[in-house]
Amino acid sequence: MAFALTGYIAFGKDVAGNVLNNFPAGDSFIIAARMLLAVDMMVVFPTQFYPTRTAIMEVVRTRSRVVVSLVLWATVVGVSCIVHDLGSTFELVGIVASTCIAYVLPGLCYIFAVREKLTQPCNDELENERLLVHCHTGSSDNMLEAKTFADGHIGNNKILYGGSIFIVIFGIGTIVIGIITFILKLMK
Repeated sequence: MAFALTGYIAFGKDVAGNVLNNFPAGDSFIIAARMLLAVDMMVVFPTQFYPTRTAIMEVVRTRSRVVVSLVLWATVVGVSCIVHDLGSTFELVGIVASTCIAYVLPGLCYIFAVREKLTQPCNDELENERLLVHCHTGSSDNMLEAKTFADGHIGNNKILYGGSIFIVIFGIGTIVIGIITFILKLMK
C-alpha cells in the first residue's frame, strides 16, 4: 500500500500499472529494480503454481502432473503474451479474488458448515447433552448457561444462515458489477 501511495504521489493520475514503467528506461537503479522484480517473479511463481496444479488435479481427478503442468504453464504464458497492461490484469484479479475472499467464500463456508444441522430434525436432549459435555466444568451455573445457549442455538444458526446467503449474493453481485464496469472501462 505504501508503494502504491508513493507512486500515486509521485506521478498522479499518470502512474502506470507497473510503477517502474514511469521511470526512464536507462536509469541504473530502475534496471536493478526490474531485475529484482524478475528474480522475485521466478521465485514466487512455483509457490503459486504448485497449489494451483494440485487443486486442478483434484478437480479433474487425474494423476498426470506433466500434462496438467504443461497446460497450466501454456495458459499462463499465453495470457502473459496477450495481456500487455499489468494494471488491468491486477484490477480484474482484484475484482474477482478479493470479493470472493471477503464475501463469497466466508458465506459459503458457513452455509456448508451448518446446512445439515438446519435440515435435520433436532433432538433437543441430545443437542443439550453434547453442549453440556463441552461446557461442563463442574458448576451448575455453567450447565444452565449451556442449556440456555442450546435452546437458542438453532434459531441463531437460521439467522446467520440467512445472513450468509445475503453476503454470498451481495458478493456475486459485486463481482458482476465490477466486471461490467471493468469491461466498459476497457471499451473506452
